[in-house]
Amino acid sequence: MLFGLFYGLFYFFTSPKSDKKILSEFKDVDLKPRITHHDFNNFKYRKLIIINDTVLPTIFFVHGTIGSCADFIEYIKDSMVYSKANFVSYDRVGYNYDVQNEVQESIAFERDMLQSITKDLPKKKIVVVGYSYGGPIVLADTTRYKKAVLLAPAVFSSKEVMPLLLSFYKWRATRWLIPPIWKQASKKKLSHQKDLSVFEKNWSQNKNDILVV
Repeated sequence: MLFGLFYGLFYFFTSPKSDKKILSEFKDVDLKPRITHHDFNNFKYRKLIIINDTVLPTIFFVHGTIGSCADFIEYIKDSMVYSKANFVSYDRVGYNYDVQNEVQESIAFERDMLQSITKDLPKKKIVVVGYSYGGPIVLADTTRYKKAVLLAPAVFSSKEVMPLLLSFYKWRATRWLIPPIWKQASKKKLSHQKDLSVFEKNWSQNKNDILVV
């Protein structure tokens, strides 16, 4: 009984939110968010966009694993922040709401996707922010932006820790217990260390003004 309750809460609070649910979280602030749907390399994804003033810089958020475009809502709703910037946050492939895409176990793919999302805006007015596994995606993108911010980034293979919970995904007897979004996250976690070992040799090629938090 207790396990069932815990599992239900775990599933509910870690699953991606619908467009309607995300937009409803802005009812208490004077912002006009919109959600748009796009394709990248035949994969569908969505963006959460808030344009306050085209003169302002735009902050692009790259979420971690697991995660979604909704992860940064509390930052966006902070009046000290939204008065100074526009915002774009997007679902990485494999973490979308109600879209059955497999996670792409490739930093190169993720970097190319980020570049495709930022390509239509002046780079000197863009701040890219990567949280956790979003960190190496931002760092792999050597486009010259206004600034790059890394929040608790997972950027070195030697520092990657494999949590015990990954065993539930690796064991076939218990894999069925893992919610779909966590299966995708587990796949990414297992391949991330190897992918990092290739990219971490080139982090110095990113010449942006980088803030690590």
